[in-house]
Amino acid sequence: MGIFFIIVFCSQCTSTRKLKENQYLLQKNKITGDKTILTNAQLLSYLKQKPNKKIFNFIKFHLWVYNLVDQEKFQEEYAKKIEKRRLLNEKRKQKDKKLRNETPFIFNKWLLDIGEAPVIVDTSIINRSSKQLEILLKNNGYFDAKVTDSVKLERKLKTAKIFFDVQVGIPYTIGEVIFEIEDPVIQDIFNASKSESLIKTGNQYNSDVFNAERDRITELLKNNGYFLFQKNFISYSADSSVGNRKVDVAMEINNPVKSIEGFVDSNIVTNHVRFKINEIYIKGDYQIRTDASVIFDTLFYDNIYYITSKKLPYKPKVLKETLLIQPHELYNKSIAAKTYQRIADFKAFKFINIQFQPVNVDSSDLLNCEIQVSPMKRQSYTIQAQGTNTSGNLGIAGDFIYQNKNFFKGLELFEIRLNAAVEVQQILSNVDDNVGNINSFLPFNTFLFGPEASIQLPKIPRITRFLGLNNQKTKFITSYNFQQRPDYQRTIFNVAYSLTAKPNQYVTHILNPFEVNFITVNLGNTFEDLLNLSNNLFLKNSFKSQLITATKFSFIYNNQKIGKAKGFIFFQGNVESSGNILKASRRLFKNPAQNSDNYYVVFGVPFSQYVRIDTDLRYYYYTGKTSSLAFRNIIGVGFPYGNSGVMPFVKSFFGGGSNGIRAWIARSLGPGSYSDSAGIRFDQIGDIKLEWNAEYRAKIYKLIEGAFFVDAGNIWLRKPDPFRPNGEFKMDRFYKEIAIGAGLGLRLNFDFFIVRLDAAIPLRDPSFPIDERWRFSKLDAKRINLNFGIGYPF
Repeated sequence: MGIFFIIVFCSQCTSTRKLKENQYLLQKNKITGDKTILTNAQLLSYLKQKPNKKIFNFIKFHLWVYNLVDQEKFQEEYAKKIEKRRLLNEKRKQKDKKLRNETPFIFNKWLLDIGEAPVIVDTSIINRSSKQLEILLKNNGYFDAKVTDSVKLERKLKTAKIFFDVQVGIPYTIGEVIFEIEDPVIQDIFNASKSESLIKTGNQYNSDVFNAERDRITELLKNNGYFLFQKNFISYSADSSVGNRKVDVAMEINNPVKSIEGFVDSNIVTNHVRFKINEIYIKGDYQIRTDASVIFDTLFYDNIYYITSKKLPYKPKVLKETLLIQPHELYNKSIAAKTYQRIADFKAFKFINIQFQPVNVDSSDLLNCEIQVSPMKRQSYTIQAQGTNTSGNLGIAGDFIYQNKNFFKGLELFEIRLNAAVEVQQILSNVDDNVGNINSFLPFNTFLFGPEASIQLPKIPRITRFLGLNNQKTKFITSYNFQQRPDYQRTIFNVAYSLTAKPNQYVTHILNPFEVNFITVNLGNTFEDLLNLSNNLFLKNSFKSQLITATKFSFIYNNQKIGKAKGFIFFQGNVESSGNILKASRRLFKNPAQNSDNYYVVFGVPFSQYVRIDTDLRYYYYTGKTSSLAFRNIIGVGFPYGNSGVMPFVKSFFGGGSNGIRAWIARSLGPGSYSDSAGIRFDQIGDIKLEWNAEYRAKIYKLIEGAFFVDAGNIWLRKPDPFRPNGEFKMDRFYKEIAIGAGLGLRLNFDFFIVRLDAAIPLRDPSFPIDERWRFSKLDAKRINLNFGIGYPF
């Protein structure tokens, strides 16, 4: 933390020390004057000169790095090293040796690559910025806009602030809107969607809206058969002389002009051609480069031609069922895009292309459709090693993955996965006859092993089509997980049946009609003695063997559009219940039986009954090309009932960890304001969870990213627990029991995965008495919690 504040101090002090006389560093651009429909951020984005970029929105780190280099010495040193390398390569060339890189590594050049040169105020650029703002404002209806610039110099600091005073007057609005469409069929199509037009009488004039309307009409016509229609057929004229600060608009959709063959300067105007689909061809083993000697076979199946150079590797009906493009129907661009996506959802093809070709451009209204797909290798295997971070426990893992992407020749994905891992777990390594304990970390004291087999089908049963018609998947999974920890040994046998579908591009539905987890736990002697010593029934029940038979539904919403929006929302809601079918079977068939603790059991193990609901809401906002803000809110609650007194350990909520409130290690926070005064640390779990996270992310250099974050939240019990006083949720005090932590992060972004190191410190700790919970006066390096992670925390 101290290094961070030193960098902040130095970056502010040295930003102008190398400027020459009459040079001023651009400190800030500011918009003043009249308010407009454009935000200040929008206006500032059009300026030609912008202040040096900052990380965390206040540190000019890149400028500070740039100023570390003495430019004159660097230029001299750089020229000498380049010449030296050139002479070296000449000698190596004469000896037929491999040439060295023409540009040797120079530390100062590396610093300059990271850094950013100071942005020095330039009056000519300021004038261009003012004119650019005037154009922008006039395009938004402020036809009388005037922008005046001024510069305020801080001569001692050698910095400058530039002010752009905006005077706009009353904006012009849209008056009468006239649509002139030559083609009567297009006229009918447009009239049917006229209510969706973006150009409306009374709205403020905006040239961007006219361009958006051209795009809308073009898309509309391409979805109604007009394959060759282009937006340059649409033109506008605007008349601002009608008075009353109004603009009359005329929109025209022109017909194409064709030349008559054999006649000079003879053109005729024709209506736009409305195309229908003629034949559909699927090239099932398409290759970009094809040997001319290859002989292709053609199979005609259900009105589709399948063309392959060998036997079709999958059943023809598999692709046929995904096609939304049908013969004799009108060409539709959006239907073609959806068909492409449905084929891509198989994840069985390395190349996909859909193209259309008019049968005869001049005399036909028919299109042939050709779908080109290149299958991936049917079978593959992968061996990989990785660092792991399971709820804050570090370790290493290895995977062997076998995949068959066409198991029954229906593009089913069959997968066998073998996983083995070792981890570092925090344990109670010694307990004496009293209540004392010694906490320690023993390297790789936990062993995990688990085989898993699954098969995924590219469709769902008809009865569940209400989930959605796109990206349909049915998955059967079975797995076995063995965990050997110092405190206990646990095995989990799992069988699951899952259905996934998308009703539209933003929403995903996941239904698990059934998922069975058979969990057996064997406690170590020390850990069992410690549980008995605590006499905590809640914890004892949490670590018992149990059977979970769950049904789960998940709703996911994600409106992210790559490169098309400054922000997007992600939401996931889950509802899960367990044990109802087994409880009903007991009443019908007098089974399962009861054990000595009055719990109903199956195969000697009590089954769990509960309802669990949780939501995860996130908002991401891009503050610049290389920086963003991310926010998350988690709400969760579990209701054990019937055959369960507490939630199963694996289904309970916990606080802390590398993906949660990072100032606390996993399962060490809460519940509520409970304080472990005896010093016996168990994994803390609860029935209720509230969590809020905010994180600012910024690129520092190439793959290096930085982050500043604040986490808040806690877990609670639904009912009082005499062994964990003040752990239950109470409306009149829960807000006083919110834990708060903050910290800094460093990430290495390799695109395909991210390595993350976050350092966080508690700012507010609810385990302390209410008047001592703010810990600002107790901040020290010993309280910093380091979190290693793979991927972003959210």
